[in-house]
Amino acid sequence: MPGYGAIYYLFRLIFSQVFAYNALIIFQFILAGISVYYLALTARFIFESDVLFYVCFYLFLISTYSNYFDGWLLTESLAGSLLIFSVWFFTKYFETGKPVNLLFAGIIIGWTIFIRPVFMPVVFFLAIILVFARKEQFVAPKTSMLKGLLLLIPPFLIAEGIWIIKNYEKHQKLIVVTSVSLAPNAKNFYEPSLFHFLHSWGGSADFGDNSAPLFWFGFHNKGTPIPKDYQYKFPEYMYTSKFNMDSLVWLKNKITALNDSSLSPEKRYVYQVMVRDKLEKYLQSEKDEHPFLYYVRSPIFHCLPRFLFASQLNIYVKRFQAPGKLGLFTQYFFTFFYYLMLALGFAGILILFYKGLRKNRLSLIIAIIPTYTVVIHALIIRVTSNRFLMPAWAFLVMSAAYALVVVFSKEKSPGNSAGA
Repeated sequence: MPGYGAIYYLFRLIFSQVFAYNALIIFQFILAGISVYYLALTARFIFESDVLFYVCFYLFLISTYSNYFDGWLLTESLAGSLLIFSVWFFTKYFETGKPVNLLFAGIIIGWTIFIRPVFMPVVFFLAIILVFARKEQFVAPKTSMLKGLLLLIPPFLIAEGIWIIKNYEKHQKLIVVTSVSLAPNAKNFYEPSLFHFLHSWGGSADFGDNSAPLFWFGFHNKGTPIPKDYQYKFPEYMYTSKFNMDSLVWLKNKITALNDSSLSPEKRYVYQVMVRDKLEKYLQSEKDEHPFLYYVRSPIFHCLPRFLFASQLNIYVKRFQAPGKLGLFTQYFFTFFYYLMLALGFAGILILFYKGLRKNRLSLIIAIIPTYTVVIHALIIRVTSNRFLMPAWAFLVMSAAYALVVVFSKEKSPGNSAGA
């Protein structure tokens, strides 16, 4: 979808291609820096706590995990910043009662969806919370419920309507957001089928995982070295009546052959179709013959841990590593920091769901965004690359800050006051 490309296009109208790339990265850094402050402001209003403002601010400020993606031409950083701003405008409506804040929240969340379509349900989460949170003791909104919803949802629906019409004119079919979960041309190749097959029994398909069975098949991500004599032992429980080790060796030979640049386009297409069809057949056999493995064991015990504790984490925490012993300290510290935020964040989410359902419904959005992000990626789509957690990381940090303040506050914990 054009949400990310549109920003690049604006820079490209003014600058050369390379400078436009750099301008986009600088833009991401600026937005990310500003978003730290607005995340803390959101925490202060929702929980009515100045202490929580500072805890949230400094925890997010020093997070190298989220900052790592600010310098890449990927959608994580921009999507994360826009989620923060959309939630801030949403909460600002309850603070000031000005309906224009709902309009801004709707526009920004719509832009976020056009960058990362997976976040489309967030606009409806906001709408549900808008309905129920108005009953609480915040500043009385100066607009009706219907008008509030008409300000929040239509910006996305209008843009989506235009997008659907354009897609229908070009492809002659109804495409709500996007028809593929990978690159636009990936549906014509074997890669998506290979990734889905590996995830079906708990295998890793992460580019950053050097132990992934992905590379045993001869898969080669352009621009990276081709592994030689790569060994991998497949678990016996994955096999079905439709495939065995010989079947996998056949796939490996065909995929390896596709790395040959001298392969004719005609033969390349034939190989692609053959490999894709075989993989889809094997995937279906996993669903039919090993339903517990496919629907329970693989997503919960394989995909979810990889999503949260991926091998790429070592790369992320080294971004600001200093030389010598100081560098070793920073590596250990930020690794510990990441795990601490995860533990406290999910603890905070449990508290927020409990308190939010009872009284402070506005706080539910802080718990919903990271929960939804983990569930949709790790358990449903089964995209296990850790970078997909990043757009929701800010709200996990806010949940962690909330848990810290609840535990260590000697006074009445945030969330017990009238507005929380």
